[in-house]
Amino acid sequence: MDASESILTPELQQFASTYLWHESNINSPWPNASNATDLKNILDTEVTFRAKTISTATNLFVLQAIKTENANQVIDGIIAPSKYPNNINNYETSVNQTLGNWLNSYVTKDGKAAVNIVIQDWFTAQSQLVPIAIQYDNESIHYQKINNDTAKLNQLQKWYVIQNQKD
Repeated sequence: MDASESILTPELQQFASTYLWHESNINSPWPNASNATDLKNILDTEVTFRAKTISTATNLFVLQAIKTENANQVIDGIIAPSKYPNNINNYETSVNQTLGNWLNSYVTKDGKAAVNIVIQDWFTAQSQLVPIAIQYDNESIHYQKINNDTAKLNQLQKWYVIQNQKD
């Protein structure tokens, strides 16, 4: 939710407090790692810390499973594209091939609640991310207790009608 926008009506305030999160409620540490080994080590540390503090955490946790190219990697990809990755797909392959294993190990070690959101660069149909998310969401007690899509849709429709009446 854009923190700079004010919500004027009580209905919209209620909707926003129920269904939207302020950006301050999302912890999204940037790993800033240029290779898969360093990225994995940083993510391991972040998830372990999150798992230890989750009982008192009030925010969502984003696992940024993406590498960040350093200057040399960018130059290498331009000068020798046959030798070095020169696009995101090739650059992220090492992470994307192992991301499913990483996530499963985090869930096994730290529990399903340790990670709320996962960012993956260059998503493909071969990615394990969506099947893993669906599996863990469907197994989640939290999901089973609050999954009332019809009520959520009705709230969203009411909010949309109110917004359109103002315009």
